[in-house]
Order: sequence, then structure tokens, then C-alpha cells
Amino acid sequence: MAANGENESGIHDGHRNRMREKFRKNGFDGMYSHEILEMLLFYSIPRRNTNKIAHDLIDRFGSLTGVFEASEEQLTAVNGITQSSATLIKMIIPLYNEYKKEANCAKRLEDPHDCGKFLVEYYSGMMKERITVICIDASCRILGFEEVCDGDASGVMVNFRRIVEIVMKYPLASAVIIAHNHPGGIALPSREDITATGELRKTLEPMGINLVDHVIVAGDDYISMSSSECFKSVFK
Repeated sequence: MAANGENESGIHDGHRNRMREKFRKNGFDGMYSHEILEMLLFYSIPRRNTNKIAHDLIDRFGSLTGVFEASEEQLTAVNGITQSSATLIKMIIPLYNEYKKEANCAKRLEDPHDCGKFLVEYYSGMMKERITVICIDASCRILGFEEVCDGDASGVMVNFRRIVEIVMKYPLASAVIIAHNHPGGIALPSREDITATGELRKTLEPMGINLVDHVIVAGDDYISMSSSECFKSVFK
């Protein structure tokens, strides 16, 4: 029991209330990485001091980024991290990606640089390959940004039915951009990527839809196939 008579639960509740008030006033400005994690864990560990657990996570994975990119198995190996806490942590990057996807739908992608920058941000922290479709109108405004599937791009790009289904949801779309990432790889298309891109262009043409680019992202790097001298002939 605390010296002033306040029990341990009361001490934790008081600390948590002070942390929440600090966040309400300033967001995460001025907070250390472990304090951000400590607050996050309030919502999966209701009756335990999460400060030490947060410190242990930072010590184990080196940074917030390291924590958020760790696997659930790695996270639950840290003392105090339950499956529920690991799931909460693993929700952060996908939640952010969903937010950015919706927030960016009002943007215009007027050139390959705009598109590459947009997609590098979207794929940030993603640890598996994912194919996405961006539908744009005649003013280059994003009408829809949807995931086609996860997995090996060379294996799934040839299944165009899902892509066509997505495009048909946006009757004002006049053009489509395909994208996928190479986690831990380089931003260059495989032979299968090149072949599939040409076949997809031919599939969309009878619908009056232009395939204007295929962007491949690897970390902070990207390649716009339609802007590359080596690959732009695929789009003609």
C-alpha cells in the first residue's frame, strides 16, 4: 500500500488519467516512445503497470517502428504481452494504412512522381506483397483505391477478374494504375510482371479504360513502368 493510503490500483488509475490528459492537450508531442506504447497498452492490459512492458518492447525491438513491424510470435515472447496485446499492436500499421487510403482518395495523381510518393507511403511497413488498383477520372482524381490480393505478384496478376470487378465499381473511371510491392527486394519488375501488365492493358482496353502505369515499390524506392525507357512500350 502506498504511504498516503492510496492502493496500487488507485496509483495506476491516477497515472493513466494523467497520461490521457497529457495526450488530450498535446497528442504525442513530447512523449517518449515507451510512453506512447505504455498508453496503447492501457487498452489491452487494464489492471497492470504497462510502463515496464513498454520499456521491454523498446529494448527488444529498438524503436516504435521495430515494435509495430515485429510478428505476433515475437511480441508475445516479451513478458506481459498477451495475444490480445500483440493483436492490438499489429493493428496499428493496417489501421494507419486504411486511414491514409481514405484520406488520399481526394488527391490527384497528375504524374508518376505523385503516384510513386503516394504508394511508397501506403506500402510503408508492409511485410508481404500486396497488389492494389487505383481508379482515376479524367482529372487524375482518385475515385477508388482497393486491394486486389496479397501474395506473389507474378502469380496473381494474371487473374484479372478481380481487377475488372473493382474497375466496374467506378463508372467515372477513365484510367487505372496497378501497383505492388517487393518487401526486402528491389523496385524492378519481373518478366512475369511485364507480361501480365501487357495482358491487363489489353483486357481493359475494350472497356474504354486505359492502364496508365504499373508502379512497383521497394522500401523508399519505386519504379514507374510507364515512365521507364525499358518498360514503357508495354503501355502502347
